[in-house]
Amino acid sequence: MLPFPILIKFVSLKVNDLAKENLILYNFYYKFHLLTFVLDYMHLKRFLPRSSYLYLVVDY
Repeated sequence: MLPFPILIKFVSLKVNDLAKENLILYNFYYKFHLLTFVLDYMHLKRFLPRSSYLYLVVDY
């Protein structure tokens, strides 16, 4: 597990936009040296719109 406190940012993406947005997001992560986790959608579907993925971005 990661140490706390940590800064957490959530970005919700539609599946249709994932391909284009993914390139932009990964470029952002690399540029600013952020640690990225792709969380399982089924575990968090009650917090998200249907057909969406959740990216947990931890700024360390």
